[in-house]
Amino acid sequence: MKDKEKTSLILEALIKNNTAWGRSRHNILFPELRLGSGYCGVAQRRIDLFMIDSGAGNVTTAFEIKVSRGDFKHDLDNDLKQRGARLYSNYFYYVTPPGLVKTEEIPVWAGLLEIDIEKYKADKTWYTPREIVPAPLHSKAMPSWGLICSMIRHINKEAGQQRVADLNEEVRLLQNKLNRAESLLGKIARGEESEYRTWELMEYKAKK
Repeated sequence: MKDKEKTSLILEALIKNNTAWGRSRHNILFPELRLGSGYCGVAQRRIDLFMIDSGAGNVTTAFEIKVSRGDFKHDLDNDLKQRGARLYSNYFYYVTPPGLVKTEEIPVWAGLLEIDIEKYKADKTWYTPREIVPAPLHSKAMPSWGLICSMIRHINKEAGQQRVADLNEEVRLLQNKLNRAESLLGKIARGEESEYRTWELMEYKAKK
């Protein structure tokens, strides 16, 4: 499995875990969120998953996914890499496959979650990450206008994607009805089905 696929599956598991009904129902999630709306170095940095609890306190959590040792080490060697994510977050977690990093390698300002990709693939309905190192609580800065603009763009993009998905589903359902109609009309032409029975069946299927 390629690193990109591993990252995608871990992100999917995180999103499902933090949007489930119950304690997580107030969470607002921003996958792959840019820290700003411009093109300077900091603004172009991304948080793999940024989460805001819309309940009391508006606690924020940043998740950084790492699926290779090299990528994780590169992160630690660059002190500024996670500066933006930490600035706006009460909690910061590295999220990795099991056994990728040692607990003593986790910085004092971060926590560690592990997600078993194979277990998640076996049952995608529910998965709870394993907390290896609890993330310490930090005070967070007020969001910049750049971050706010990035969040709004993210929401608008998701709304547009959902609308496209809804329209595609409507097209699919209409195409199915058309296919059924053509099939039944063909049976009429061949004398395999009476006209009355055909439209009776079509009306029944349309209601379903």
